[in-house]
Amino acid sequence: MVGQTPRAASGGGGESHGLALKSGSRHGGGLMPWFGGLAKAGVAIAVLLLIGFAVDWRGSLGRLVGIGPGWIALATVLALAGLLLSAWRWERLLRVLGPGLGLYVALKVYWVGSLFNNVLPSTVGADVVRLALARKRVGLSHASASIAVERLTGLAMLLVVALLALAAPAAATMLDAHRWWLFAGLAAVLAAGVLVVALAPRLLAAGRARRHLRRFPHIVRLLDKGQGFAQALLAYRRSPGSLVVTLALSALFYAMLGVFQWALLHAVGAEIGLLQAAIAVPLVILVNLLPISINGLGVTEGAFILLYSRLGVPAEITLSAAILRRLVIVATTSVGLVYWYRLEVSGTRS
Repeated sequence: MVGQTPRAASGGGGESHGLALKSGSRHGGGLMPWFGGLAKAGVAIAVLLLIGFAVDWRGSLGRLVGIGPGWIALATVLALAGLLLSAWRWERLLRVLGPGLGLYVALKVYWVGSLFNNVLPSTVGADVVRLALARKRVGLSHASASIAVERLTGLAMLLVVALLALAAPAAATMLDAHRWWLFAGLAAVLAAGVLVVALAPRLLAAGRARRHLRRFPHIVRLLDKGQGFAQALLAYRRSPGSLVVTLALSALFYAMLGVFQWALLHAVGAEIGLLQAAIAVPLVILVNLLPISINGLGVTEGAFILLYSRLGVPAEITLSAAILRRLVIVATTSVGLVYWYRLEVSGTRS
């Protein structure tokens, strides 16, 4: 499902020339981005070839023929609802700081970002696209702070959901004893993240930080530039209700994602319960977050196959569901091409 799941989800609402960041010629161009892209492409191809050798891919493709339209319709509606929910969540965070973009513009921009995140092999993260678009409408500090808080709260809720999934009895079937090592690692990441998020805004805004760092002028200049961003982050700390609602919307998003993957599995003939299907969802997303492949291609499908196969779903069926998942996401996010063109032509006018 599209929305918050991608590695750096999308959005934006500023003017189109912000997308010139894609070329990157003035900002760290050179060969390194090309090497990184080639490495990711190599990982994607290698994993896809491994899947092709290990699983009857012809049988998997055959299962995609004649799928009932009801399951496809349900999955598509959930994917679109995920986009709308994510855009609304971001718009709510923007309105804590100022006027916001308006839900319609926020949705269009989020859709464009999802396009970069799920379809186009871009070297620009979707959050960068959203920032480039939104900064002309709401300001750089507000745009960057709202995106940061949206990402961080979404990641925090994902870690919480993953911990709950790992504690479920069915996780023992998926991961054996390794689940507790993974549980401990994710719990440590969540605790460290909460601590950093709690301290960072005040450290950035504190004048005494500059006094201690006078010997490092480059760091002081960086802190000066980050003052607007820090003040915007502090505004969220003064509005805890908005953060609670944001976390609740994230929980709803992941619940919808569980139904989404359950529908895909049933569409290709899997016999699996809703709760069982939902247990693997946060783990698949965490693998998708790893920046080792183009748009998570290959590695996400591999995780999907591995986890659901351990839950008793035949590998041939899980591959069919993984392919169907990718097709639904590509189909729904490709609408972002239309919105991207309109934003390029008319800026952020609603």
